[in-house]
Amino acid sequence: RIVLRIGRPLDAPELAGLSAAPPSAPAAADIWALGVLLVWMVAGEAPRPAAGGGIALPASFKEHASDGVRALANRLLRAEAERRPAAPRVVDDAARLLRKQPPAPEGSASIDSTRRDASNTSSMDDMSSTDVARALRLASA
Repeated sequence: RIVLRIGRPLDAPELAGLSAAPPSAPAAADIWALGVLLVWMVAGEAPRPAAGGGIALPASFKEHASDGVRALANRLLRAEAERRPAAPRVVDDAARLLRKQPPAPEGSASIDSTRRDASNTSSMDDMSSTDVARALRLASA
């Protein structure tokens, strides 16, 4: 069982110094956590805090992850919350990776072009079932 607690080195930077995650923790913190888990799953070890801030990816991640997975992890682990992708973009990028396609260019529309960008503070629960179904169809095509 993996337990990440507020105040630990792997928390999203915007949660630093908080004793507990606020109920309205930004969705960007969830995206950060997804990036940590992605690295951990591929590398078999967690990323580490880097000297001077940021996060250091394990050498095993760099060895085992494809260019696309490394690029996705880098986007998920951006220090600035507003620069991380929103959940629909992450689903779209993951589906593209599964289909061996490059990620969509930064700033282009994702699965649902009506979604706001990474500054969106809605939770992943706000993704519609249509968004998820579309991503799954893309991934299995």
